[in-house]
Amino acid sequence: MKKLAAGACLLAVYILGLSACAGVPLRSMPRLLTLQSALMEGNPADLMLAVQMDVRMLPPAGAIPTLDVKFVPNEGSTVKAVDRHFPMRATTVSTAALGLPAPDRGRHWLVYSLTPESQRDIAELREQFKRQRTENTGKKGGTLSIGIEQSGLAVRDPAFARSEWESWLQVARAEGFFKIWSGTVADLMKQK
Repeated sequence: MKKLAAGACLLAVYILGLSACAGVPLRSMPRLLTLQSALMEGNPADLMLAVQMDVRMLPPAGAIPTLDVKFVPNEGSTVKAVDRHFPMRATTVSTAALGLPAPDRGRHWLVYSLTPESQRDIAELREQFKRQRTENTGKKGGTLSIGIEQSGLAVRDPAFARSEWESWLQVARAEGFFKIWSGTVADLMKQK
């Protein structure tokens, strides 16, 4: 697959449509419902996405994942549209790390975090959103989607269709990771 889009990796995390997604643990729903404000208020250095998958699934050497942020204003809004891609770094972890449960045999964690430059750029984007919200009182609103894109991850390979996939998110280091989606790779592709 050339792109593992944000929505797919973050449970097809289109922020406004979370409750409709199959595979979302019920105990995660309260945190997911506050995700948009947590992402807009939290420390960008704390933001991490961890995906547990088959150990044979690895990003190609040199592939740079991105955090994709897209804001589509409602009709009539004077708030500017945003379509930004922030470089991330990905590491693989084969044992329990960062408070995540140890993966089963034949599985590993792929953990994404923002680069220092992306953390700075995210903070600037949040300030831009806040300014626009203040300047455009009464003319705001829209759809915000946030996700991870990873080029070259072999999710379309039929050999992995029945393989389990889990996505966990950390917004604040003090709160740790929580599961946002689980299912098979085939389920993941259907949601995309």
